[in-house]
Amino acid sequence: TTTVVPLSAFTGLGTEVTMDVMAGLEFYLPENLTSIILSDLNASTFSAATVSHTPLPFYEKAIAEILPPDQALYDQVLSDIRLANDLNIPRKNNPYTLLFSKLPLKWNTEFQSWFSTRDLIGVGSVNGTPINRMLKAYVEFKMPSNGDDRLYVYFETPGGYFYFFGYKQGILNTTSSNPAYTDAIMGMKNKDLVVKMDDGGLFEIQGVDQNSARAFVNRVKEGRK
Repeated sequence: TTTVVPLSAFTGLGTEVTMDVMAGLEFYLPENLTSIILSDLNASTFSAATVSHTPLPFYEKAIAEILPPDQALYDQVLSDIRLANDLNIPRKNNPYTLLFSKLPLKWNTEFQSWFSTRDLIGVGSVNGTPINRMLKAYVEFKMPSNGDDRLYVYFETPGGYFYFFGYKQGILNTTSSNPAYTDAIMGMKNKDLVVKMDDGGLFEIQGVDQNSARAFVNRVKEGRK
């Protein structure tokens, strides 16, 4: 699992540290599960607010960091933002399972985590498919001093379903309020739930109950205080 978090704004005041980032999260998620999420989004995102890609200097810096070094590609992506307010990274250059176009974060020393600080977050794409909508979402990057990093993401679609992902040490816990998603996980074969990654390590998907998602949302709300 790779998390790319290009730093585009950083402020510190006393013990409070915050930053705005464009965050691309890359982790294995089978095609049948991503298809269910995209179908849900495609059926309902028309009712969600579009992402306002401002201020432009933020995106000028963030895009330069998240894209491969290609001036023509950079110019095209930036042009789409300027002319159509649309973040559209070509699929071949967008390997991210989830891309947050602007994610506000705050560091909590007690939890040793970065927590998202707003309920509505700009989702740029899912599995390379442009979304560009403001969705209710909660994110945590847990970065303890012992190196046991973890990643948690929860988001809701305008259709009313939520999706939750929690990654730790090669295991991705996931659940949803969408019956099609949970049924798909239950029906998957072991060879699709446990896969060997390019580095030789194993990556395992485990379905968890919805209480895990609710507990995470409560933790983020507590961590913001």
